[in-house]
Amino acid sequence: MNRRLGLKPLITLCATLVLLGLPTNGLAHPGWGIAIDSEGSVYFTDIERLTIWKRLPDGTLQAAVTGVWTHQLFVDAQDNLYYEREEYRSNVGPYYSVWRRSPSGEQTLLIPPTLDQTVFGGENVVLDASGAIYFPTGRAITKRSPDGTQHLLAGSDTAGHQDGQGASARFTSINAMTMGPDATIYVTDGDAVRKITLDGVVTTLARGLLTIPPDDPFFDDGGFNDMYGLTVDAHGTVFVAYHGNRRLLQVTPDGSVSERYRAAAPWSPMGVYAAGDDLYILETGWLAGIGHFGPRLRKRSPDGTFTTVLTLGNVDTGKDDESAGISTGAAVTMTLSIQGRPSIESSDSG
Repeated sequence: MNRRLGLKPLITLCATLVLLGLPTNGLAHPGWGIAIDSEGSVYFTDIERLTIWKRLPDGTLQAAVTGVWTHQLFVDAQDNLYYEREEYRSNVGPYYSVWRRSPSGEQTLLIPPTLDQTVFGGENVVLDASGAIYFPTGRAITKRSPDGTQHLLAGSDTAGHQDGQGASARFTSINAMTMGPDATIYVTDGDAVRKITLDGVVTTLARGLLTIPPDDPFFDDGGFNDMYGLTVDAHGTVFVAYHGNRRLLQVTPDGSVSERYRAAAPWSPMGVYAAGDDLYILETGWLAGIGHFGPRLRKRSPDGTFTTVLTLGNVDTGKDDESAGISTGAAVTMTLSIQGRPSIESSDSG
């Protein structure tokens, strides 16, 4: 039976963003961060509520990190959660920083807040087995070693699309990145999906993936016609959240492209994560006059069936209220704390 968890409005998005100096709902894009640890707990970003959520395998939903504006997530082999944080100070910013959350919940600052995007470029972060951090800096990718030293991995300040090694490679606009099981970095770059080896060799896996204009646009005017989150399964197949056209694309290792899923309005995929033979899709909604709302978490099983795991907010209004709060397929107990305001709600019996 589907249960609903009433959620009292703790803080409205626009008021929060004004206080923090952040963009308003209609002007900002949601996060695409979703990651799963070795126990099967699903972490996902929720910019509207300034929260990183953790859904346990038994369906319990917890606020893992609160008061944080973050886009992308990464979980390492030891189940440490990494995330970037965007913040504004007296309307100056964005300042970007990188944090690590241990399985026990301990928070560690890895890269202090900075305005210098050569120190940290913001919005994306992945790690290799040695603990080195990789992130985009403009139209390049930088490697930060565990000792804090940094060097260019691939790309330059010059925009373009060119495969090659190191500074000879060119990127158009890196939206999102992930680390594949083959220890290769994958990125969405403009209309392309590209691979970067850890020694800086850039190759294009597929290109021309954007439909212009989109035939099923997320926005009425076709704005934000972009690809965001991506994931790589054990077979080397890449799945890409084509947000601007409500699709989930599949790109095989030989570069063949197919559509694996299309969300029904008002939803659209923003992030995706491969866990074994399952796919978890992080979606956001959009309604004119309301803006972004959700998120919604869906799962594709190996037999191709899709189920909705979790929905935050009212699909009709985009807001949290007593009649339509968090809808989930399992009983949920949630402890929520945003900007220091705690609220404890329990699942209803009906």
